[in-house]
Amino acid sequence: MNELSLIYSTWPNTQTAENMASKLLEKKQIACANILPSMTSLYEWQGQIEKSAEVVMLIKTVTTNVESVKKMIVEDHEYECPCVVAWVLDSAHNEFAQWVSEQTR
Repeated sequence: MNELSLIYSTWPNTQTAENMASKLLEKKQIACANILPSMTSLYEWQGQIEKSAEVVMLIKTVTTNVESVKKMIVEDHEYECPCVVAWVLDSAHNEFAQWVSEQTR
């Protein structure tokens, strides 16, 4: 069975996150994306403290697809420096892991 990863990415709104999730699903790069509603982000950007509303996308995929998923997100994202981070999962429900592997072939 393939090793699984979870990718975390932030987006300016639900529509842009949904658009990217659809592209990734169509290309069989991911098995699933969860888009979480609005959160408040605080960060320093170009010397200023910024505050903005964003949405989070959690992406489930096989670890072998992580680099191509990150590349697709960065190339299509409207942010100059998008947040895209990934973790290799230590454990997953066997049937779920099998499903993720099947969806990303």
